[in-house]
Amino acid sequence: MSNDSKNYKTGQSVLCKVEAPEVGGYRVTVTPGNMEGFLPSQDPLDVGRQIPATFVCMSGDRALLTFAYMIGTTERVQFSTSSDSVNAFAVWADSYPTDLRLRRAIDIIMPPVDGQVRETNSAETPLTELEALLEKSQLTGCLKAQSEQRLSRSAALLYQGRIVGCMYGTKSENEPLTMERSMNMMVSDLARDDTTMQIYSLPEEIILAMSALFLGCPIEIVSDMRIADAAVALLTELKERSDTACLTLSTDSGAISVSFVFRGRFTGTFLVEKQQYLPSAELTMHLPEAFEQARLDASFLPAVMTSESMQYGYTFRHLIEHAKHHM
Repeated sequence: MSNDSKNYKTGQSVLCKVEAPEVGGYRVTVTPGNMEGFLPSQDPLDVGRQIPATFVCMSGDRALLTFAYMIGTTERVQFSTSSDSVNAFAVWADSYPTDLRLRRAIDIIMPPVDGQVRETNSAETPLTELEALLEKSQLTGCLKAQSEQRLSRSAALLYQGRIVGCMYGTKSENEPLTMERSMNMMVSDLARDDTTMQIYSLPEEIILAMSALFLGCPIEIVSDMRIADAAVALLTELKERSDTACLTLSTDSGAISVSFVFRGRFTGTFLVEKQQYLPSAELTMHLPEAFEQARLDASFLPAVMTSESMQYGYTFRHLIEHAKHHM
């Protein structure tokens, strides 16, 4: 393979040839240059097919690509004055908008492991101060908000002070919202005087694993296997690949559990109804018969997300500016 990676720019349109399936997508050859790459895809692609794609950044000696679903992304990045790492995240986030299809999704965010929570409200900590606080602290953890007037709850996952996941729900809204819509609604609530907040830290391995639900690559689960067998097979593959990933078990009424894998190592499971975190070296899937028909979903986070090639996550300033244009 050629090492002419410097000839590629973030947002550049390229052609790639599908070589073989991989977890979450396909191994491809990028032209010009005949460089190996990874193209995430939930849709089946024929081996040997030529696919138009967009270059995101380098992941080691491989290129990370997208289908660039969002019209205008490439042009916006080409005229951007931001760094390559910031632009790389912009291309990735625009190309793979993820809809977290879990009812009571906010309940999947676990409380702090150490029990330490900072409680405040939007009157005491307005948006500008909140932005400065998160930027200065570079918090890895969670920001939760609740508006009594709107009867809403929201939560943002934070990695080094940047947003890598967001959920929003109201008593009147039954369907889950996209991350983009959730961010807009959360900022709108935080701009009101009646909104209360909780800010707390969580381990990096939990935040990065859970962020895969929003900004990672969905993994196809073998549908004809028992849940326990499918989970064990998936964990084995994630371990071999040293992937960071998140597994959810759910029914139509909501999430049952959320399990975390960090760089191939299973770190634990959060039981949603009990609001209990079980750190463990092994995943136990001994479920009541009522959960035998539960759905297992999983997503993994490409390792390049936390490398120097990409500034992973939305800055809070971006969140505020983005929301202003959509209010």
